[in-house]
Amino acid sequence: MLKAVIVDDEKRIRDGMKMLIKWEDHGFVIIGQACDGIEALEICRREKPDLVITDIKMPRMDGLLLTSELKKMDRSISIIILSGYNDFSYAKQALKYGVNNYLLKPVNKGELRKELDKIRYDIMSMLSHEEEVRQDITNLKDLFLITLINGDISKEEAFKDPSNRNIGLENAKSLCVCIMDIIGRTIHNNEISESDESTKKSMIRNEMGELLGATKSRHFCEYSKGRYCILAKSMDIPLKTEQLVEDSQEIVNTVKKHCDIDSIIAIGDIVTSVEDLNASYNRAASLLEMRTGACSIEKVLYYLPSNSSADIVEILMFINKHYAEELSLKKLAEVFYINPAYLGQLLKKETGAYFYELLNKIRVENSKKYLHDNVYSIQRISEIVGYKSTNHFCKYFKEIVGRNPADYKKNYLSTKV
Repeated sequence: MLKAVIVDDEKRIRDGMKMLIKWEDHGFVIIGQACDGIEALEICRREKPDLVITDIKMPRMDGLLLTSELKKMDRSISIIILSGYNDFSYAKQALKYGVNNYLLKPVNKGELRKELDKIRYDIMSMLSHEEEVRQDITNLKDLFLITLINGDISKEEAFKDPSNRNIGLENAKSLCVCIMDIIGRTIHNNEISESDESTKKSMIRNEMGELLGATKSRHFCEYSKGRYCILAKSMDIPLKTEQLVEDSQEIVNTVKKHCDIDSIIAIGDIVTSVEDLNASYNRAASLLEMRTGACSIEKVLYYLPSNSSADIVEILMFINKHYAEELSLKKLAEVFYINPAYLGQLLKKETGAYFYELLNKIRVENSKKYLHDNVYSIQRISEIVGYKSTNHFCKYFKEIVGRNPADYKKNYLSTKV
């Protein structure tokens, strides 16, 4: 991970910047905050960050002077200037000092994400010639794939570089992004050393290289800490959900068998252009977030293929949206103008669960988020997710999760200490 420092004389802005986006998704970790340039210089001398994001107006030492001092210390350090003043003279002066960009407050999430990805790409390009970095950091091919997956580059721009055409995505007829998340306590947690984590990463990459190396129809990259992307492509016949599920199951089993690492894979939409890869990724990410309204085979999640019953996806989306209400099979049937008995059979056929089994799973899964937050009582959480009786909530929670809500919350919070 690349290291970043946030500098602003207002604590609320520093905290807001830290919470604005998931920095790890863009390859950065916030390692320090400072209220002015002097404090920032002390942190930078000690921590040697890759990126400094600083306000332009601050007491003692402003952002422009800080930029000047940082560039004297390390010419390669990346700097983003923030300001509430829409003044071109400030921007012009900041650019003269060698900053990477000048962004106005309030900061736009999209602009910040794109700038971070660009800075990360530039840093990796610069460091790619160093042997130590080549062994330890995702290579440029991975960064190119991440840029495509994030939708931060046009198709024309992406394939200007002849080396990018060698990957074979430019003329692919069918594409799909699958997300592999590492789960459990075997990797990417605070209980193992950096060297152990690096070893585990290498094991995963080696296994994936062997597994996918025999075919040029799959590409693998580390997207962020604990998250990997598998980009599937076909140059002729369209990809099939069934085959993607089978391949994903093999990957999960291989990583477990040879690396002793538990993982879960979510399969995104099958698309026909690299410009739609971001939509495919977002579809897979939404599966991992909710883990409901979709099919599941062991540790592989996927949406129903497009040739499934026409109404089922819309019905599942409706249940996910209205699960906390007094929802019944009869009411659901009235909404979709379907016979209740037929609707029950349809749900069972397509999801493997009867209506109330499915509803309870969705309610219990959503209740976990409130238990994690540790804000509401168990009684209040049961009401929030749609149960009139706390006893019923506890009963179904234990049936589905294997322990009661209180024990689940206690165990979860103990792992966060």
